Amino acid sequence: MERATNAVVMRKRNQNYLLRLIRSGECSRASLAEQTGLTKASVSKLVSRLIEKDLIYETESDYVGVGRKPILLKIKGDVKKVLAISIDRQRCSVGIINLSGAVLIEETFSLKGIQSMDELMDRAISLLKQQMKAISLSDYSQLLGIGVIVSGPVDSQNNRMIATDWSFSKCEYDFNIYLQEFNLPVYVENDSNAYAIYDQCFGSCRNIDNFISVLWVHGIGAGVVVDGKLYHGLNGYCNELGHISIDYNGKQCLCGNRGCLVAYAGRESILAGTPYQGWAEVIDAGDEELIDKEAEYLATALASALNLLGLEKVVLHGEICYKGEIIANKLSEKIAERILTKEKIDVLVGEERSDILVAGSLCVSDFFYREIDIER
Repeated sequence: MERATNAVVMRKRNQNYLLRLIRSGECSRASLAEQTGLTKASVSKLVSRLIEKDLIYETESDYVGVGRKPILLKIKGDVKKVLAISIDRQRCSVGIINLSGAVLIEETFSLKGIQSMDELMDRAISLLKQQMKAISLSDYSQLLGIGVIVSGPVDSQNNRMIATDWSFSKCEYDFNIYLQEFNLPVYVENDSNAYAIYDQCFGSCRNIDNFISVLWVHGIGAGVVVDGKLYHGLNGYCNELGHISIDYNGKQCLCGNRGCLVAYAGRESILAGTPYQGWAEVIDAGDEELIDKEAEYLATALASALNLLGLEKVVLHGEICYKGEIIANKLSEKIAERILTKEKIDVLVGEERSDILVAGSLCVSDFFYREIDIER
């Protein structure tokens, strides 16, 4: 169990730890002391500070019985907000969420006719300002930061998007510069990693420390969480599930390797030579042979990742989630045949959600899980 510390110098860490516990379920001061190992006096002092900062509030429990009802602590979800931008190959979504994951306002526009990233960001920033005005958000102290997700490789340490096959030119895009007028922390991730952060922050893996989120859209990407932290690798160019080779002498991939998963199980590859225009049509047609083939390919690559990293769960996102229990059940069976652990690996279907919520989760995750200074 994670333990907090009584050291005065760790006050801010302890405050964030308490916030995470309060967010995870019903907590009283007594239960927080028990879970953290802090004294009741220390917990009371920290809780008072969190109430003073307007981050949590007290409420009576629904307990029915002898004695006084315990006082529970809950997150004040609307006190902090996040600006969010999601950019993919065809559209850009802009919006604002709060700490509880409520989407307060959102708008999407097509990239058709947009000639540059400068033009795209000018429009996105203009929309953000309009949205802030629409919800009467003028106090920047209410804002945690700006979350940006993009489809393609990202240097998340420096908040830069690397040029891709669909981007406007062969150069990097620095979101720190684009968004500097807001004077807020900026968080940038590629979409696959962002889905893993979303799953940990708001989704089906809130209490899971080791899992992989798979995004099946144009390609096959993944976000991997190990020991509670998103795995970035040496330079951020990792978690490319679609480029795990499932046949060393197989098809040539655009990346230069042979037998890459995406060359077999990617949307264009799996649908090639069939009458189907999308995965939903495969499912509605009940094409068991094609569904089984897709599950076989995915299970082969996922088993390698699971055996290597010892992950507990797989979460599916993207088009493959259409009536997703069908592919998820097949995947679970085929993975079980290939992995070393005796433990059952759950394959979960990601719930429908707003892209703005995924982008905003980058900031919310930092606030709750990475010990961001609540005094900011």
